[in-house]
Amino acid sequence: MLSGTRLLRATVWSARGRCKTPAQGAGATLLRLIPNARGTTARGPIAPRGDETMSTPHDLLQPSLQGTGPARAPYSQAAGFCCAFIGGPLATLLMAGLNARRLGRWPADLRWLLPAALLWLGFEWWLLRSTSGAQAVDWISSWLGGGAPELMRRALALACFAATALLLHRREHRMADLMGLDRPNGWWAGAALIVAGNLAHYVVSRLLA
Repeated sequence: MLSGTRLLRATVWSARGRCKTPAQGAGATLLRLIPNARGTTARGPIAPRGDETMSTPHDLLQPSLQGTGPARAPYSQAAGFCCAFIGGPLATLLMAGLNARRLGRWPADLRWLLPAALLWLGFEWWLLRSTSGAQAVDWISSWLGGGAPELMRRALALACFAATALLLHRREHRMADLMGLDRPNGWWAGAALIVAGNLAHYVVSRLLA
């Protein structure tokens, strides 16, 4: 009888040692789930979820560039400057038209390029046929010597270049550089546009003379 009582007491004490209160069980579970400084828990390292993966600065920048960047790079600004300085205003506007076609914004840019072309024709008429144009040429020639009409045309061409390459297509040029897009060879196209611009200037000058 005594041995049976001792066996019963040993069983009860063993059960008490294994039994935990609800608060103790919850605390132990919480401790197992709290990560330490290395990002691990008592059960092992924490695996990042699909929306919590680490991203590098390049990965953070790339989606915005892909969503807003141009599909193709425009011709370089150096090619556009050469067209403006040598080919005149019309060559500059034609280069802007080629860039607009490459960038997929041709219909939207026509509302700026067509008035600019009309402005060039009006400038040629004012320079060659109006009295105020002749007075402006004489005044500039008195300060800079001969070649005043050509200097005025180059000034207008550079203004067209600044308005198109540096303002109208400024964002596309910057995005193409950031995304590392390969720019097309602008020297052949630039040479053709320079010839076309000078030829158009010669024809217009003969018609208005």
